[in-house]
Amino acid sequence: EYEVSYPYLNASDFMVKMLPSKMTMRFKNNKFKTTVSKGKSIKTEFISDCRNKTMATAFKFGTKKLMVDLTEPEIKGMLKEFPKVTYLDVNDKDTLAGFDVLKKVAVFEDISYPESELWYTNDIELENANWCYPYSDIDGVLLQYEIERYGLRMRLKAIRFRAESIDDSEFNLPTGYKKVKLKDFESEVKKIFGMVITE
Repeated sequence: EYEVSYPYLNASDFMVKMLPSKMTMRFKNNKFKTTVSKGKSIKTEFISDCRNKTMATAFKFGTKKLMVDLTEPEIKGMLKEFPKVTYLDVNDKDTLAGFDVLKKVAVFEDISYPESELWYTNDIELENANWCYPYSDIDGVLLQYEIERYGLRMRLKAIRFRAESIDDSEFNLPTGYKKVKLKDFESEVKKIFGMVITE
């Protein structure tokens, strides 16, 4: 379980309270699913197969339910939107959610992006865990990082871990969602997030 915060968001307390404050990540056999939700009205799920390099994203806002199924070339195309990053090795060590973590600092070519502390662990069995993230060069599972999507920069920090049995069906695509093309999915989500963060 990750705590989600918005360190650079200039918005009213009311708007901040509308945004998700928690993310869960469940993983098994080189697959993972992350879920970010707020009440029953907002939910985003990412389902990734790290071995076959496929990912589905499902987005729910009220009654609107959209899903896009992405291949590796499409993911690589999306990641090109992020500024190039250079990693600074730092000798700091710590623990997060019970795991030993190592630190790097991400410095972006675009100076409008603040540098980001990355804490990651090699103690979780999940290969290529970051293949679909801007930090794909990091070998290990990220337990603290920052990411920007739709004009919103989020900081995610792991706060607890629990070992439990996970059924394979956990990684099936959710039902009841309208499958759309990537450009239509991005357009709809940007429009909704734009309304939320500019109120």
